[in-house]
Amino acid sequence: MIEAHGLREISADLTGISRRTAGAVVDAFGQSAGDLAATWKRNAKATSGKHGKHYPNSIDFEQRLSFNVEFEVGPNPFKRQGRMSFEEGSVNQPPHLDGAKAADEVLPRLQKRVERALAGLLDSFESAAPELVQYTTKAGVTRMATSAQVANWTRSR
Repeated sequence: MIEAHGLREISADLTGISRRTAGAVVDAFGQSAGDLAATWKRNAKATSGKHGKHYPNSIDFEQRLSFNVEFEVGPNPFKRQGRMSFEEGSVNQPPHLDGAKAADEVLPRLQKRVERALAGLLDSFESAAPELVQYTTKAGVTRMATSAQVANWTRSR
């Protein structure tokens, strides 16, 4: 049996949770996108050599506006050497895989950031939930309810 007591209060709390969740998760992805760009840039500086001396500075990230939250990380084609094919290689050079290596390093940190963000939201949701007290009805049924509910039920006694 599902008790509907307090459902309105819970519903009001849940209405804002998607907004709070989205903000916290977007922050976690934004931090990780910056982390990925910095790690990729560091890797590229170590592998690009004289031929690609400007390539590492072309690596950046930006948040894209759409129906989904997106961050694009990688060489910016509008920056010097941003169109060079260091990541996957070409006939002139082997693949460097700096971005792939950076992703391997950053993805576990992204997972931890998202877990912390969601755990923080759950903690705030739990602490915002009203404290329940035990209440026994006139019919002898014992249930858990908020103090406000008990006051409402007993105000005509």
